[in-house]
Amino acid sequence: MNLGDPNSLSSVASVTTERPGRYGKQLVSHMSRRWGGDWSADTESGWIQLGETGRAEITAETDTLVMQVFAPDAETITRLEGAVGRHLVRFGAKDELTVAWTRDDDIPGTQQRWDDPEPEHDREHRPGGPSVS
Repeated sequence: MNLGDPNSLSSVASVTTERPGRYGKQLVSHMSRRWGGDWSADTESGWIQLGETGRAEITAETDTLVMQVFAPDAETITRLEGAVGRHLVRFGAKDELTVAWTRDDDIPGTQQRWDDPEPEHDREHRPGGPSVS
């Protein structure tokens, strides 16, 4: 996917945290295992390839982690917001992180919170399969 393509959509989330660099590096390292990605300690920024058509760009600022996802359609943007956001709030559970996405047309996207129940899809894809209640 060409990120400069006027037909691609994007969504951005800025998460306030005392550890933006740590969470950015962890997010890129974990999520890039399947499709690729890279984190630069020098610039405190990185990218993650998300499937064949999606991508995330991650930047650590002073007290903020900025995450932007790109995809060809609204359905994929929604899925990528959820995937990236859920991973971040899981990593930052002790900091009680919340991720609120805003789409490039200023329409609110999805939201992930540290205390949200884990989606069924995530439980099914963990080692050992679905959890038993």
